[in-house]
Amino acid sequence: MYDHHPNTQWKNHFHNRKLKAYAFHPLILTPTHYFGEPNYISDTENTPIFGQNDKNESVTTPIVVSVDVVATQKRIEESTSMKKDEL
Repeated sequence: MYDHHPNTQWKNHFHNRKLKAYAFHPLILTPTHYFGEPNYISDTENTPIFGQNDKNESVTTPIVVSVDVVATQKRIEESTSMKKDEL
């Protein structure tokens, strides 16, 4: 999408690659848990490959979890705002 991917075959599927990406600084959302910490949740790591790790090849029972991203109002108010011309 940003026209910076090294695989040209993948890039060819996206004809309009003029997307501009922006990031907030300072961050307004931060992770509450990092890899290896208790209660860390990932949708990609330690994922079983069906047919190799699961003899029944069935989907495991889902578990409901809650992921909270918290930024205090005081922290939001202290952050500097971007000016219109900065974009």
